[in-house]
Amino acid sequence: MITFSVPGPPQGKARARTVRTKKGDSVSFTPARTEYYEYRILNAFLFEAGNPKELVFAKGVPVRIRITAYYKPAARTTKKDMIKIQNGEKFPTRKPDVDNITKAVLDALNKVAYHDDSQVIEITARKLYSVNEGLTVEIGGAADEWTDLKCYGLY
Repeated sequence: MITFSVPGPPQGKARARTVRTKKGDSVSFTPARTEYYEYRILNAFLFEAGNPKELVFAKGVPVRIRITAYYKPAARTTKKDMIKIQNGEKFPTRKPDVDNITKAVLDALNKVAYHDDSQVIEITARKLYSVNEGLTVEIGGAADEWTDLKCYGLY
């Protein structure tokens, strides 16, 4: 199993943009901000994986992924809400959506960690509050042991 982190505010996969050329053709592209974030995810993975020369999970090998997005509580958060956050009773419900964060991670790791994201058989994604903003990703095979999911509040 490989665990890595991407510091900074979590970002979701933005929709592809489509524009018309002078000739009238349509061209689609991924926004630069999304490409850069996927690049950061990929680099964090490669660093932790030891810069592998081949796929970490070969074609056809089932893969499990766990994604945790950490957000700082707003400066205006009340003491009452901070207690709820620390007790795991209050969670971030702001953008980006957890499915868009998942798409960014899956696309960033495609063709490097695994041949195709169709190999992913299980995804767990969640958003939590923390002192430090960032993204933590755990990726492993179907037989790998997973750590406990009871991690709430500030770390």
